[in-house]
Amino acid sequence: ESAGLVDRDVVSDGQWVEVTPAGESRLRTEYEQYRRVFEDPRHVDLRGTVTGGMGEGRHYISLSGYMEQFRERLDYEPFPGTLNVALDEESVRARAAVESLDAVLIDGWEDEERTFGPATCFAATVERDGESFSPAHIIVPERTHHDESQLEVIAPVKLRDELGLDDDDTVVVRVEDAR
Repeated sequence: ESAGLVDRDVVSDGQWVEVTPAGESRLRTEYEQYRRVFEDPRHVDLRGTVTGGMGEGRHYISLSGYMEQFRERLDYEPFPGTLNVALDEESVRARAAVESLDAVLIDGWEDEERTFGPATCFAATVERDGESFSPAHIIVPERTHHDESQLEVIAPVKLRDELGLDDDDTVVVRVEDAR
């Protein structure tokens, strides 16, 4: 209850306990971790539509403190920007499974003016109408304006151009172990 995972309401003949959205998310993550142990899923397919972003990805991806780590840890220099994908309802639920996959960690860093937070990158392939592109990565910054229904994808090329994508086009992002 103190972690915000359940709400409790004490009534005259007992209590009502309800799992919160944060609690449901935690349960889904744990379920996917158990599933990985027993079923060994090698990938998670997430479906959604391409959306416009706020332009922040372009700024942050280009910062030298991140770019050096991308080159070293992802083996490519990402295009300066992200492909934003709004997940469908089923994929929002399935996204918890991504947390059970191996990832590449990008460390936080600081310059003279401010501190920049860490991020996690999950290996991915972006697919549309039988065409696909990899290498790509879902990037999950520790600090973000996006909720679980949004993905940000980085790649060494501008994915919109590479796959001929426009806003509202449907894509599948296949997320795999980073190993």
